[in-house]
Amino acid sequence: MIIRAIKGPLAAPVSKRSILFDASTSDHCVITDAAQTGLDLGSDFTIMGWAYFNTLPAEGDQEEMTSKWLNPGNDRNWLLPNFRRLSGTQVVEAVVQTASNNIRIERVTWTLSTGVWRHVAVCNDASQSGSADQRFRFVLDGVDQGVSTIAANGTGVNQRTGAADVHINSFTALSALSFVDGFFDEVAFFDAALSEATINSLKDAVIPDATSNFLCAWSWDGDSLTSHGPHTNLLTNNGGAFDANVPI
Repeated sequence: MIIRAIKGPLAAPVSKRSILFDASTSDHCVITDAAQTGLDLGSDFTIMGWAYFNTLPAEGDQEEMTSKWLNPGNDRNWLLPNFRRLSGTQVVEAVVQTASNNIRIERVTWTLSTGVWRHVAVCNDASQSGSADQRFRFVLDGVDQGVSTIAANGTGVNQRTGAADVHINSFTALSALSFVDGFFDEVAFFDAALSEATINSLKDAVIPDATSNFLCAWSWDGDSLTSHGPHTNLLTNNGGAFDANVPI
C-alpha cells in the first residue's frame, strides 16, 4: 500500500521578531521621507498593530504607536493611536489636526495590563462629516468598541501631504515627550476604513503584500528596518532592539 501525503493549505507567515523600546532612553523609529508619498493617508484609513507594555502610561502621558506632527499649528498632523491615562482611567485616542487649532480627539476606554500582547486598530470613516459625528472606530483586541467619546470636535480628517516625518513610538510637538516602554509588531497602514471582520482576518499573521488597500507594515523580521507592502519607506532606528517576543 502506498501512502501519499495530503497537502493542506499553506500556513500564513508568522512574525519572527518584534521591536523593543526602552522609554528611559527614548527609543523610537522614524520614517524619514518628509514628503511621505508612500504613506499618504486619504480621508479613509486604518492604522493598526500589536503592542506589549512593560510599563503603563503614567497620568497625563501621551504615548503613540504612530505619529506625524509638525508644531506649532501646522496641518496634516496625527497621533494614532494615542495611549493615555486620564484621571486614573486608561484610554486610547485618535488625535488629528488639519488646520491651526482645528483638532479632533476621539477616545474610548481600554484597560491595559503589562506583560501581554494587545492588538489595536484605529479606523477613520470619512462618511461621517459633521463635528458631532463619530469619525473614528476603535477595534481593540478584534472587537469594535462602538461609539467613542468626542473630546474635541474639529471637523477635518484628511491627512495628505503633511511635511513631518512619521514616528513610531514618539512625537516631537510637545516639550514633555513620552515613549512606550515595551514592544510593537506588525504596525500597518491601509488607505481604507477596515471592518472588524477584515481586521480580525489580518491581525494574526504577517499581512500579505497583495492585501486590498494595504500600504505597508513593519514586522522587524530578520532584524531588518525595511517595511513590506506595496509602498516602502526608509525607517531609521533610534535605539529600538530586535526581539524574539512576538504576538503571532
